[in-house]
Amino acid sequence: MGIDSRVAGVILIGRRDEFPERYNELRRQLRDNERIVIHSYDWLVDIGYSNRSGMLSSELQENDPNAL
Repeated sequence: MGIDSRVAGVILIGRRDEFPERYNELRRQLRDNERIVIHSYDWLVDIGYSNRSGMLSSELQENDPNAL
C-alpha cells in the first residue's frame, strides 16, 4: 500500500449559521475534486445526538472506498 496524497479528509470548522449559502459551491468543489468534506461543529454534535456515529466513516468511504 504506500503513501497516497489523495486520501479523503474532513474539515470541521465554525458554526452552521456562520456560513453563507455561496460557500456551498466551494464545498462541493472541494468534495468532488479534492475528496475533502467541510462540516460545522454543529454537524458533529448532531451526529452524536442522533446516534449516527457511522455517518462520518460512511461519508469518507463514499469518497474513497479504501479510506477506512
